Amino acid sequence: MATYVNDLRLKEIGTGESSGTWGTETNTNLELIGEALGFGTEAITTNADTHTTTVADGSTDPGRAMYLKYTGTLDSACTITIAPNTMSRMHFIENGTSGSQNIIISQGTGANVTIPAGDVKAVYLDGAGSGAAVVDAFASLSTVDLKVQDDLTVTDDASVGGDLLVSGELQTANIGFTDGDNAITISDGGSTSFAQKITADAGIDIDNINIDGTTIALSSGDLTIDAAADIVFDAAGDNFIFKCNGTEIFDVQKDSNNAELRARVSDGDLVFKGNDGGSSITALTLDMSENGHATFRAGATFNESSLDSDFRVESNGQTHALFVDGGLNNVGVGYSAAHTATLQGISILSGGQGGGVQINREDGSNPSSGESLGSYAFKGTDSANTNAAADAMIAAEASQNHSGTAAGAELQFFTKPDDTGPGSAPSRRMTIRNDGGVAIGLNNDGFSTQILSVKAGNNDEVLFGESDDANCFASFRDNSSTANIEFGATADAHILRADTTVRIRVDSDGLKFGSDTAAANALDDYEIGTWTPIIIGSTTNPVYTTSVAAGDYIKIGDIVHANFIIVVTGVSNVGAGNKSVDGLPFTNNQNAYQQVGLIGYNDVWTEAVTRFYITGGNLTIMPSGVTQSNFTGDVTTGYFAGQITFSTSS
Repeated sequence: MATYVNDLRLKEIGTGESSGTWGTETNTNLELIGEALGFGTEAITTNADTHTTTVADGSTDPGRAMYLKYTGTLDSACTITIAPNTMSRMHFIENGTSGSQNIIISQGTGANVTIPAGDVKAVYLDGAGSGAAVVDAFASLSTVDLKVQDDLTVTDDASVGGDLLVSGELQTANIGFTDGDNAITISDGGSTSFAQKITADAGIDIDNINIDGTTIALSSGDLTIDAAADIVFDAAGDNFIFKCNGTEIFDVQKDSNNAELRARVSDGDLVFKGNDGGSSITALTLDMSENGHATFRAGATFNESSLDSDFRVESNGQTHALFVDGGLNNVGVGYSAAHTATLQGISILSGGQGGGVQINREDGSNPSSGESLGSYAFKGTDSANTNAAADAMIAAEASQNHSGTAAGAELQFFTKPDDTGPGSAPSRRMTIRNDGGVAIGLNNDGFSTQILSVKAGNNDEVLFGESDDANCFASFRDNSSTANIEFGATADAHILRADTTVRIRVDSDGLKFGSDTAAANALDDYEIGTWTPIIIGSTTNPVYTTSVAAGDYIKIGDIVHANFIIVVTGVSNVGAGNKSVDGLPFTNNQNAYQQVGLIGYNDVWTEAVTRFYITGGNLTIMPSGVTQSNFTGDVTTGYFAGQITFSTSS
């Protein structure tokens, strides 16, 4: 019976076995031996925490390879168990996974070996069964000659008896190089001593380093100090001086607890440059010939991190000429001390109503009624008096004493007329009161209750809201106290006066003239329109054609003046019964037999017509010689016209 107990898991052919297949099975074993000496890769399931590599019995398997590379993506360290745990062999294992996670190589409950991402380690599997251990084969490496072409990292002790050639970096805690003369000694404390001159292949030639003296001199080349951590300069004289070709350029000096950066060249500037996309730019220049004048190339940003920090600029007479209060979210201009206003926004102190601009109050006290809350003042240059009053101004004024529950205010607008002396203050021209009322052309608030008051010269006014008369919402008045035109006056009347005398009144009754206020005398309607007259019969309506059938009217109050004309050009049915003209625009509300007006006709009727009367909305025709009788004459061709007047309640 075949077995697979060897370290390569090859088929061991028993005596007398594999007749006819011995050659094939032997070739398979030889191929697996070759595989064991080669390279193999095995993928780990994405983000797996554990993985098992089992070397197959007698068949190809990447886990058999001497150089085994693991691939896949990990989000945490993964423990890899190599089975069976009875194999004793050597592996070069590479952590080729993504995700920067370690892999941990295990065989049993014994020791493991951790391989960081991207690293390769030589490991030995002891094959001790359930307690098998994995050993880092190069954890302690002794060699006669060691040549490293790239970086060499030594995490523990390394002893080199011969030459040490390092083309890359050498990282270690303690190094001692001896050739019998102690040429280089690097102590555990970090001190280094050199017995001879040091020559570096990179081209740095240091002729002399005198630590105890005052000079480090290089006969040629550059001096490069490359530190993985900090570089510390400590001068007992509190001064670092930087030279260029023997000329002092600038120094860094300690003054008490302050650090000073000073240009050493007379009138020399401090220039701060940088690299922007490969181009050299000058970001900031401090011009010492102008007492340190600063020039920023593209502006400056302060307190970008939104801290509770202030920014202050002093002038010749103001310690807080420009002050940004980070805590109050406020900007102050023209102050002699930090302002205390708690309002967010801008506070510009510059003369109140005398000129300048002021937003918010300078102090934190509550303003009283009539006290200024700030102003925008506008002033042009005046050679006669540079301290003259403002030419125009917008001001805010408290309309009541301010408190925790009261803060009324009004807005005022000021202008100065032409040819006014520069020392004269502008006059108030418009006021927006605290209740929304507006006074225009007044040097005060005007009336206390109107919504809008417009004042021209000679005391002429236009008032909206309320005037001398109760319930008036608009009035137009001259220099007298009585309005010439009032809208919404007493009893909701609209009044037109001439020389204080009422000429027209419009109230709920209608239009009235003069001093007449009687409701019966009011004109409440005026209308102009058209209507279409038609001839009808009480029994059968006539059927006819017309070239003209038109009417118009004027209604003034209850009186209707109506005109009409009917031109009949053909008759197909003369009609029957009483004849009348229908279509009047209004209904008569007086005596049904009242006749007001004139009518005329020519050959429209087969009987003579002498009179007419109006009943309801019809014009009833009366025959000649008959009193209050219906007209039954037939319709013929001709014309019929009339002018009538009647009263109506419609």
